[in-house]
Amino acid sequence: FEQFPTLAKNLGPELGTTSILQQINVFRGDMDKRGGRGSHDMASWQGFFDEIHKIGQITNPVKAEDVCTNDLIPAANDFDKAKVKADADGVKLSEENGRGRVGEK
Repeated sequence: FEQFPTLAKNLGPELGTTSILQQINVFRGDMDKRGGRGSHDMASWQGFFDEIHKIGQITNPVKAEDVCTNDLIPAANDFDKAKVKADADGVKLSEENGRGRVGEK
């Protein structure tokens, strides 16, 4: 948990690792409904920008299409997905994180 020492300290290694994996699932969204990894759901982004403007976190409204684009998604997803999965499946987390491979319980 070397990259996130505060999270490791606050949550502990196992819960911290689980928390990060859960966050990834949230921001990744439903991949079957997306145009590839990194694809933006513009309506969701617009809802987010509208809400943070409404509650005063930002002073000026933001249009999602002004700050988000899906133009680069096809090229960004043109890679050997099977190789990436095989590489990821081979990664071992340190014992202090309480797991063997990412996603194992």
